[in-house]
Amino acid sequence: MPTAVPVRAFCQSLSNLSERLQEVKLENKALRGTVADFERVKRAFGPEEVERVVEDAKRREAQEREQKKAKRKFSRGAR
Repeated sequence: MPTAVPVRAFCQSLSNLSERLQEVKLENKALRGTVADFERVKRAFGPEEVERVVEDAKRREAQEREQKKAKRKFSRGAR
């Protein structure tokens, strides 16, 4: 019976893949809902306004990251 172990391993792998597929399907469903909400916001406020706000938020986040990075660099240098 040398094939029993590989068959068991294959079945376990298949089970793991099936579980992961279910997780991905649920995540995909949630993301589709988020996209639908974003489209609603764009219709309500206008695509130009939404894009402007998104770009502003991205710039703020990038500035915050740079400030944190500089702060960490300074803190390490003080030691």
